[in-house]
Amino acid sequence: MDCIILARGFFDTGANYHSLIIQGKSVLEGDEVERMKALEIITDNVVQGRWKDVPVGNGSQLKATMVAKFTIDRASVKIQSGGPLGGQNLSKKVWSGEIPLKHVAYIPVKDKKFEEDLPMSKSVAEYWTRHKIYTQCYLVYKFIIIYLGILEILKLGSIFAQCKIWM
Repeated sequence: MDCIILARGFFDTGANYHSLIIQGKSVLEGDEVERMKALEIITDNVVQGRWKDVPVGNGSQLKATMVAKFTIDRASVKIQSGGPLGGQNLSKKVWSGEIPLKHVAYIPVKDKKFEEDLPMSKSVAEYWTRHKIYTQCYLVYKFIIIYLGILEILKLGSIFAQCKIWM
């Protein structure tokens, strides 16, 4: 989902999104080299480089993990975009518009089961750098919301126009 669309009327409210449907036939991958390559691709698509950072797993874990390959017979893509529709004939005046959404990562939290204070691996640090929320601007924003209230946010809007909230 890319954006929440808030219209003046309930039935014009919605979301902007990307949707993909693929139809085809799948079969289990039997070749061990191909299975391992597929697992590496899947793992590195979540966090690039993570496959090299962590142990792959033991024999029973790998044996219990199935990998399927498939042929694409048909595919369909739907992309919804644009702002609110309708509302011009409604008597009640209420704010309408868009709330853009973005995937961000907050400060990583270490696994509390382990007492060692290890540095983040390269793959985790790079992922966080690419997706993190810009902490300084975020903290300023939180301070204004908590202590100054909504009216002050509106008055200080120019600060946020100059401040990159998202990195």
